[in-house]
Amino acid sequence: MSVFFLNLVELRAGQAIYLDANEPHAYLSGELVEIMATSDNVVRAGLTPKLKDVQVLLDMLTYNQ
Repeated sequence: MSVFFLNLVELRAGQAIYLDANEPHAYLSGELVEIMATSDNVVRAGLTPKLKDVQVLLDMLTYNQ
């Protein structure tokens, strides 16, 4: 289902992308470095055995077109 909600972006070697805070993202393949501020604020909504909090995730997302 995420294919309908997320934009697929293909990066070449040496390219980068910036995502603002509270933007959902996923990595499909490749190697990466993700730089984030120190925080325990990872919110998950599925595809993991870890704690999932869908309502908190929905409340914190930015809904822009």
